[in-house]
Formats: sequence, C-alpha cells, structure tokens
Amino acid sequence: MAERAPYTVQPLSEVRLSWLVRFQLRRIRKRHGTGLLMHALIRTPVRSISANKPVVSVSEGRVSLCGSSSASKFPKWVPLAPGAHDLSFHASRSRSRSSFDKRFTLREGDVLVAVCEPIQQRQWIGYRHPPSADQWYLGIIAPDNSV
Repeated sequence: MAERAPYTVQPLSEVRLSWLVRFQLRRIRKRHGTGLLMHALIRTPVRSISANKPVVSVSEGRVSLCGSSSASKFPKWVPLAPGAHDLSFHASRSRSRSSFDKRFTLREGDVLVAVCEPIQQRQWIGYRHPPSADQWYLGIIAPDNSV
C-alpha cells in the first residue's frame, strides 16, 4: 500500500498560470461556462522509469471528473452545474499518494481553477527542484474577474 504523502493547499494567486491555462480560461469565459479547469505541472518525461511518476485527478463522489499524467499534460475542462460541489483532489505515485476533500459553491459563470505541482523525480535540464509535497493552488474565477 502506498504511504501518505504530504500536501499543501494555497490560493490560486500564489502561482503563475501557464499560457495554456490562460488561453483555455479565455475560451471558457467567452462561452460563459461554469465548471472546473484543472492543470497538473508534471515535468516527468513520458518514457521515464521512476517511482515518482505522478498522476493527478479530481473526483466528485465516486465519479472521476478529470486526470493528468506525464502522457496527458494539457489543462482539463469539466463543466459543472452551478451550486455546491464536494470535490476530492488526488495526487499519486507508485509509492505514495495524497488526497483531500473540499467543498466549493459555484455561481453561473464561475470557473474553479485547480493547479497541482505533484512530487516528482528531479529533472536536471532547466527545471528547478521538484517540491517535497504535492502543492495545490485553488481558486474560483468569477465572470467579472480579469485573468
């Protein structure tokens, strides 16, 4: 069984959103979408052989909403109905995992943005040191907020 890994949850304002996330967010807002936009900052190469090859996912109850791994690193969009949502956030590797639950209430046009930088293998070419805990950045962007 995988050991419990540490995690941190910080406001979305603490991370710089990638151009891919900002582009996707602009498209969603033009269509007046309400829902979840998740992005995982996974730097592990697809062909890497590592125990720290992460998988990041978000679920609601027993329903998996979206997930990312080294094979699918693009931001994921999931439309959600306005109202309360009890979401579970997961980051796992072969030897460790972390998860937590959080409730969000979305109004019409709100986009919950979840960015995760999971524990992963150290990269020597151009990347900073990987985090020692799964780092989540969460925030709701209302229709009237600028990005």
